[in-house]
This record gives sequence, C-alpha cells and structure tokens, in this order.
Amino acid sequence: MRISPEARFITRCVRAPDGLLPRELEQIAQTVQDWQAVAELAASHGVVGWVRQSVARDGVPIPPFVADGLRSAALAQVAHIARLDDALTKILAALRAADLPVILLKGPVLSRLVYPDPSLRPYSDIDLNVREPDEERVSELLLGTGLVEVPHGAEVERQLHAHHVHGGAAYHRVFMAPGGGVMVELHLDPLQMGLRPTREAARWERAQPVTVWPGALMLSLEDQLIQLSVHVHKHGFSRLIWLKDIDLLVRANADTLDWHAVLAGARAEGLTSSVWYTLWLASQLFGTPIPAGPLRALAPMPPVRWLYYLVWPPDGVANLHGHMRRRAVQFLAADSWRGMLPNLVLMGRRGARLRAIASAVLRR
Repeated sequence: MRISPEARFITRCVRAPDGLLPRELEQIAQTVQDWQAVAELAASHGVVGWVRQSVARDGVPIPPFVADGLRSAALAQVAHIARLDDALTKILAALRAADLPVILLKGPVLSRLVYPDPSLRPYSDIDLNVREPDEERVSELLLGTGLVEVPHGAEVERQLHAHHVHGGAAYHRVFMAPGGGVMVELHLDPLQMGLRPTREAARWERAQPVTVWPGALMLSLEDQLIQLSVHVHKHGFSRLIWLKDIDLLVRANADTLDWHAVLAGARAEGLTSSVWYTLWLASQLFGTPIPAGPLRALAPMPPVRWLYYLVWPPDGVANLHGHMRRRAVQFLAADSWRGMLPNLVLMGRRGARLRAIASAVLRR
C-alpha cells in the first residue's frame, strides 16, 4: 500500500509495540511534512491517546503545537466520556429496576475489557440493543431520564416506506440530552443492515453479563467480532479506532475465539464478505493475528473481492481516507429499487434482498 508519512506515523503509533521495528516511529516522524494533519487525523480517527502514548514511550520529538493539540483533544474526550458514563449509569439502573434486559454495544464495553487503558478508547454516544417487544417501554424510560427523541433520517424514511418492503428491519432511534453532550442510540438488532436478522433470538441467548456495567449484557465474543466488523465496514472504514477494536479483541481472545462460530454467524446473516474484508484490513494495518484458514473461508469469489478493493480501496483506508457508501452495505428500504442494487452484489442473503426489492417494485 502507498501510505503517506502522516498516515503511516499515526497507524504505527496505534500498532502493538512488538509489531514495530527499533526506532521505527522516530524514523517515520522525520519524514512527516504536515504535523497539523497528524493532529487532525488522530483526533478524527479517535486515536489521540495512542499517538500520545507511543510518542512518550519511544521518546519521539514532535512539534510543541502538535503535542498541545493532542493534549487538548485528549482532555475533551475524557470530559465527554465522563458525561456519557454518568448518563449510562443512570440509564442502566433504571432498566435494571424495570427488569428490562439490554445489550450494551461497542465503546463502553470494549474500553474496559480489551483496552489496556480505558482512555485509549473514546466514544461519542451510547448504543443500546433491546428486544423488539421492549422497545416502547425502553423508549419511555429514556424519556423519563430527561432525554428527548430526535428524528433519525434513515429510520424516518424507512417508516414512510416500510409497508412497501418485505423483510425490512428498523434502524436505530436517537435520544439526546436537551443541552447536548449525551446521545443514546436505541437498536432492535446490533447489525443494522436494513434486513430483518436471522439470528437475533440466538444472539440474546449467547449474550453475557458485563461485570463492569451492572445490569448490562454484552454480545458473545464471536457475535461482537461480527458486529464490529460490519459496523466499521458500514461506516466506510472511516475511523481507525474501530479497526483497533477488532485488533485488540482478537489478540485478547486468541485462544478462545471460535472461528467456526464466526463463520457460521456471518454466513447466516449474509455478512461473510464484510467480515472478511474488515479482518483482512486489520491484519494489513495492525498485523492482527487472523488465522489464514478462517480468512480464506470468509473470502468471497474473486470478482466480489475485486469489487471490494475498488469500492473501498485499501490505499484509501491506509491513508485514513475511508468513505461511507451506505447503499453498498445496507439495504435501504426508502431507496428506489436501483438504489438497492449495490448491496445485492456486494453483500450476502441475496434471496432476501431480491424479495425485498421485488416487493418494493411491485407495491409502490
């Protein structure tokens, strides 16, 4: 991959130390021409803490204004996470009192379980997954904590067109604190692919308690890996920290991760290509130890692989220029049938997608 010195420096800062050559960071730093870009990219990709930690560990000299900018960004992240954690504690207590089960997704779980320091994993919102029959009760509870619901474009559009589409699924609902600073996304399934999931009941059966968040559950290890892979793919590989989630999750559970279960779960939901490409990118950028066998089993046929490289160029991701292409991943019921075609080619469960497209064409 052709990678700019700025992107290479950031990525190497986020790599595990044993994946670096002696003095590698110092040598790359000498080639950086735009330090302002380093500070901005580190902040936008959620890896400020990693850059600061690596620079301090290896004694890499960086311009004072960059060090000051990174420090300010880190302090802002800590303050924002404190507000989110305070809100989450209150929400989980209310859910527990109402005997409403909830699966907590992504940042608040991962930062405590796989990151060496929680401050290295910033997050900007709270993602809650609830059972469909509990949706309205949980919504009322969130409103009772002082949050207000705000329209979410994709879900509003889906509801307007839902009666046209067979097999479609809800997107998330959004709740926010009136003064800002806290946002909660309420999910009915953790994948958010626009198609009704095939294994939601089984996912709940496999969910495990989160000891660091009393009252919350988390996805099983294998389900987490699938969900995280699809999430970063859905967002066009636009944040490096989301790939780091996967790197650390795999490393921390290398001896217990059931790759057969990952493959089975990805196949059932039509996500093998998505999981394959995300894991492959993590292995390229971070040296994530993905076994060759599972990676081969997940990989699509060569024409689809070529399309993945074309739609989400590895060089673009490596240069920290990921780009969201939702229509290529998610099934968007509000789209015209032509808008639904890209993910028919690039994703699985093509039969379900074809039926949904046919229902959209015939019933509109």
